[in-house]
Order: sequence, then structure tokens, then C-alpha cells
Amino acid sequence: MLLNIAPEVTANIYSHMDIENIYRIRGVSKDSKAIAERAIWDHIAQEEHVNLRLGEKGSNVSLKLYGHSYDAKNRVIEFRPREDIMLNLTDTLATSGDLMLRTLQLWFSGWKHHQLLDQSTETFETAMRTMNRTENANMLFHETYNPAHEKLYLLPSVHDLGDPDRTRYVGDSEVVLALQYHTDKVLTPYYSRTANGLASITALAPPPERSVKIISLHVSISWILSGICQNVYPVEIYASYRQHLSRTLSEHYAFTYNPNCEQVLAWLMSDNAEKGVVPEALIAFLKEHSHEALSRQTEVERMLESAGVDSSVLWKYGFAKRWLAGKGAFVTEDVVRRIQTMEERWQKERQSLMRRLAKVKASERELRNQ
Repeated sequence: MLLNIAPEVTANIYSHMDIENIYRIRGVSKDSKAIAERAIWDHIAQEEHVNLRLGEKGSNVSLKLYGHSYDAKNRVIEFRPREDIMLNLTDTLATSGDLMLRTLQLWFSGWKHHQLLDQSTETFETAMRTMNRTENANMLFHETYNPAHEKLYLLPSVHDLGDPDRTRYVGDSEVVLALQYHTDKVLTPYYSRTANGLASITALAPPPERSVKIISLHVSISWILSGICQNVYPVEIYASYRQHLSRTLSEHYAFTYNPNCEQVLAWLMSDNAEKGVVPEALIAFLKEHSHEALSRQTEVERMLESAGVDSSVLWKYGFAKRWLAGKGAFVTEDVVRRIQTMEERWQKERQSLMRRLAKVKASERELRNQ
């Protein structure tokens, strides 16, 4: 409908709407979607940002990234920091064990924590009378869950071989983050002379101070919308490039590989991806590392789907997120079994609560009609 209106008028209409409403009326045609998504980008560039936090909840190591450019062809938005800041990777909240921040979380400023019900409605009041505190807490925990809000990303290893100053990448099918590591101090041994005149190491210098510089963040528009609307599922970022890579690898008899490994993400961010050129070195690497096709996260997600559980619930549980970050002593089967048990228990409890709520509402309607 808006296609028949002058572009400047359409832009003015969209300028008075939020991202969610623009998305809902964007239409189904390719042209109408393009106009609406350009309006979403304009809104983001003017008013929104992405907050990047290193470490778990409670960490104060964070950085704001602002809209930098929009790739209309691939429907991808690039965010960058406005200041050249190095973020310290030392975990100041840790008292023992791993003293380095190894995870990050992203939060778009336009996201809001979902409410189970409109608290001004009669249904909300009925629900509060029907459920006890434990049931209310369980309902809020499960029904307001959004994987986009809870997802964690593991930073690439600082001990990886190669140029330490090179650009590193982390991400998945929805986002790609580019960063660089910097080491402030080098681990230095201290020597002392023994009685026989031989030198021996008596102590080591403190662990090196490591920091990270965030270069850019590329996200799909659907990733942003998935954190606003619970019924929107993210579309794969740079899908056409990934499809071309998959076809090229199949021609070289490479059918099993990790589509979100650092080497693939680096290729997606390079000019070669846009040109449709897949380097021989990348093909050789992915063929050689086919045994690493299943990351820890991918393996759990596939096992959950095989068990009939939606894999997106993985980020709902704190123990699962700690395990993915390498801080849990569980084996993969234990993680899957615990999630499956808790989800099945909740589905039974949810059905019971919904039936009870329906009965209370029905009885209240009868009383009002008398």
C-alpha cells in the first residue's frame, strides 16, 4: 500500500513508528520489505545501539556499538564503537580458577524484557490469584524466555597459533563479531643459582594482562527483530555466501564442516565472499578439520532436537551456559538429559496451570452473568 505513496511521505510515516510496528506492516512484496527495512535501519542509525558485555551477568566490562552501515543486498547491519577502546579481559569477579573473561553477550537497546501478560488486564489479576509464588516464578521464567536475550558467545582462544595481532572472529548464523587481542605483559621466568651453579626457575611473573579491541559487529535485521518479537526467528546471515561455500565444498567432496568456525566467518567478512571466490586454503582447512564439524554447542543442539526438544531452550538454563563456557563438569549427555527433563516437567505443569486458569475465568464469568 505504501508503495503508491511518494518516498518522502513514506519515510515520514515510518519515522513516527517503532521498529516492531514497521516490521508488522512491511508487506509481503520484495519492494515493500526493502522500503521498510531501510526505515528500520534509519531508526537504528539515529536512536539505537548494541551493548556488548564481556563475562557473566554482573560484569562491568562493556562497550556500546553504534550503527555504521547497512547492506541492503544481504539485509545486514554493521555496528562499530565510536571510540578506540581496549577492554581488559581479566575477570575481576573471579577469586580462583580461570581469571580471564571468555564469554560475551549482546543486547540491542531496542529490546525489552517480555511481560507474560499485560498487568493492567483482568486476565493478569486472575492469574495472580490462581498461582502461588513458585508457580508464578516458573511461569515468568519459561514464558518470557527469549533466546536472543540470553545467548552467550565464546571468545576465540588467545593461545591460537598465528599472528597475534590479526583480526579474529566469533559468531554464528546470526551475528559476526570482529576483534583483535592485545597482550600487555609477557610471561617472564625468574632464575636463581643453585649450589652446583645451575640456573633454575624459582618463580614466574604474573600472568600477562590481555585486552581486546572490538572492531565491528555484523547482524541480520531478523536478529534484531527476534529480540523484540518472540515469534520472529533469525534468518541466516549472508545466506547466499554460505550456500555458495557449501556448493563449492561439495564439489571438492567436503560435506562435513563447521559453518560457524572462525575460518568461515573470516571468509564471510572478506571480499572473496562477495566475489564468489573460495580460496584453496580454506577448502583444504575445512576438509582437514572435518572431525571438528560439531562444536560443543552444535552437538547439544542436535541431541536436543533428536530428543524432541526445541534447541533454542539451551540458553534458558544457567548450568547449560556455564557448561558451554567450559565452567561445568557435566558431560554432553548429562546436559541434554537435564534440559529434556526440565522442559518435559514444565510442559506438564503449564498444561495444569492453563486448565486451572481457564476454570477460574469460566467460573468468574458465570458469577458476573447471574
